[in-house]
Amino acid sequence: MGMPALWLEDPQNNTVARGSEQQVRNWVDAADGTHPCGAANYYIDNQAAGGTWGITKPQPEYWQGCPGGLAGGAGGLYLYARDTSQLSLGWHTLTIDYLGNDTYAPSQFVAQFLVVA
Repeated sequence: MGMPALWLEDPQNNTVARGSEQQVRNWVDAADGTHPCGAANYYIDNQAAGGTWGITKPQPEYWQGCPGGLAGGAGGLYLYARDTSQLSLGWHTLTIDYLGNDTYAPSQFVAQFLVVA
């Protein structure tokens, strides 16, 4: 799986302000050079993340599969203020599981992020 931008609001420090709205996108870098679309599951500290889980639909007139990088990606997680306000201050683990399909194997991305006041 490609490196998602953690978090789009503060990708350099991987911090989340408690009570803020946050978004992260994910993309898949397949061995054949493509970026497949498809469902992913999002977990924070091994619990299903709240918010909205998005899946990008392929648009063959513009690209094969999904775009790589921050330009689009295979999908994303959007957390509302109510979701981040439930996170305790300190370090947490974000896990993104790309489910794969008939052509591409599943993959996983894991990263730490810091929740601040």
